[in-house]
Amino acid sequence: MKGGTISRKIDSPWETDLLRLAPPGAAWDGLGILYGAEYLPAPKLFYCPSHKGAARYAAYEDQWGGKPGEIRGNFQYRGRAPAERLDRPAPMMANAGGRSAPQPTVPLTLFLSAMRPGSALAVDGIRNADAVNHRHGANVLRAGLSVTWFDDAQKNVLGILPKGSPATSSQLDLIWTELDRGAPED
Repeated sequence: MKGGTISRKIDSPWETDLLRLAPPGAAWDGLGILYGAEYLPAPKLFYCPSHKGAARYAAYEDQWGGKPGEIRGNFQYRGRAPAERLDRPAPMMANAGGRSAPQPTVPLTLFLSAMRPGSALAVDGIRNADAVNHRHGANVLRAGLSVTWFDDAQKNVLGILPKGSPATSSQLDLIWTELDRGAPED
């Protein structure tokens, strides 16, 4: 394993773009575990070239080279997903933009083998409106190990994200639910 231990503890849901935590500890986390365990050994894989925000490879190149400090990518990792199909209608909840969006209503699991194959596991940056990689959609890694394009021309996701400050846990729950609903049929 490359440098340090592995940690799966993140207290803030918007911090799931962290790949390596800052010292003390300097543990790999989220998608960074794939690097720490040498499954994905190329650091640039954790960065979308379309990203216009602060989380770019160049900003963390020294840390990837061994310098202490946290490392952020520009993809968001979920780490848990619905354990069953989203067949029943979800209750509606007003989002930050005043529009209604479905709330998650199904149990979530940490086990990939128990996840609905169309469930979203990772997505282009959704930390806030300034961190998105694409203005009209997002690439989504699904539990079935496919990657799909989520068309957000109607701003169902971007409209939930705040500008500047990180999205709240409730906002992220709405976004993940929207991304799950955009899955192709299993």
